Amino acid sequence: PNYIETAVKHIQNTVKDDEVILGLSGGVDSSVAAALIHTITTPPGETSTVLAKYSLTTGMLWGYALPLRGTPGFGDTRWSALAQATDDSIYLATYFDGTVDFDPGSGTQSRTSNNSGANNDAAILKLDGDGAFQWVDIWGNGNDLDERLYDLFPTTAGGVVAGGSLALENSDGTGMIDLDPGAGSDLRRSHFEGTPVIIRLDSAGVYESGQTWWMQTTGPGEADGYGNIQLITLDDQERVFCRGEYWGSGDMDPGVGEFILP
Repeated sequence: PNYIETAVKHIQNTVKDDEVILGLSGGVDSSVAAALIHTITTPPGETSTVLAKYSLTTGMLWGYALPLRGTPGFGDTRWSALAQATDDSIYLATYFDGTVDFDPGSGTQSRTSNNSGANNDAAILKLDGDGAFQWVDIWGNGNDLDERLYDLFPTTAGGVVAGGSLALENSDGTGMIDLDPGAGSDLRRSHFEGTPVIIRLDSAGVYESGQTWWMQTTGPGEADGYGNIQLITLDDQERVFCRGEYWGSGDMDPGVGEFILP
């Protein structure tokens, strides 16, 4: 706690009055922290987000301006969370539309969101401790709806657990979402407006496991409830704790059991 308080105060003294710290994470070395800094700039309505790594004794070590708009740029790229793994690598959660280059360095790692770039896809980007691109995983499900990741937390093995909302293609409850961003598949029944999800990846971005929650409002089999996971953390036994929202009645048991809340 003392380290985090010191890091926050140090970075707050470094950033400008029109800058806001979106996320802060400490790594293996307790004298170093990474931060997502959001700046309101001119012209009005335009913004920038910077990923920066700081030494609490010498100041900024490096920083990258993160992409804010895809091409052709239907909307914004929102960087929602960051975390540092045990090897000091950095994970970033985002959702984007259009085509975005996820390599903050001199290379190119472009990805295009679903519906020809017109809708949000969710993504997790991994950089090493020096800010170099490692990999990016994308969730789009090939539909014309929005996928979003809001928070993530590193595992002791160097992987990451993320929470958010993924959406199906059909409004009648027949659509499926794939939690596996790779060549495999883990298909789950989902909602038209979005299904709460938790996804676990290893340090190489390979899918390990996932959970979804089912919501409904009018009766069994109906798909008009929806929800999301907004905050996530792990304890020292790697049990997952999360906070989210839901509309309708929700089954809080993601397994074979049932625990309904109205």
